[in-house]
Amino acid sequence: MEIKTTTIEKFCELCYTSIYNVREEFKIHHDPDYHDISQFGLLGRVDQSIVFTALACRFMHINTFLEIGTQAGSTMNLCYKLFDADNFITIDIKEHSEVVERLGKLDVCRLLKPSSSLWKTDLKPDITFVDGDHLLPTVKEDIEWALKNTKKVIVFDDVAQMDGVTDVMTAIEFLLPDYPQLEDVMYIRSTQGAGSWIGVLFC
Repeated sequence: MEIKTTTIEKFCELCYTSIYNVREEFKIHHDPDYHDISQFGLLGRVDQSIVFTALACRFMHINTFLEIGTQAGSTMNLCYKLFDADNFITIDIKEHSEVVERLGKLDVCRLLKPSSSLWKTDLKPDITFVDGDHLLPTVKEDIEWALKNTKKVIVFDDVAQMDGVTDVMTAIEFLLPDYPQLEDVMYIRSTQGAGSWIGVLFC
């Protein structure tokens, strides 16, 4: 499989904006509890927060934003501020009290368990963020569901690490024969953690 890499600057251009505008927009909407904006200089760190800020510049209004894998709720909290969306839905196997409290303040946000029938049957999100269980059986299922149901963009976190591919990348390669559009995933280098990569697919 040919890996299509790109820079965050070029990705911002695909979203009809510039890295400067994205960083300024992020400064407005960031959560100081989770993001240190001093790290976002001209050549500052790139992570999913910057990717989503760029996407919000391209897709100003969406119906549904779906996050698979809530963890601390920081991504959902940021995207709630960035996107003009009718629904924000996040899925996690755990309901941490601080996350429930944080997301409970967001009037159009719902926290669901994976067993909920809603996201497996009726949900057709505009944007899906795949960041749940990174083990092959689960992430393969999450990616396949996202491919069948997402309208605009799928974002994959941790598709690769500095020391090699992850199960997320393995799942993409496994699904490629049945979903050739996965050839168009763009891989953006992140400076978060151990040099991970973020994947973005425009549907």
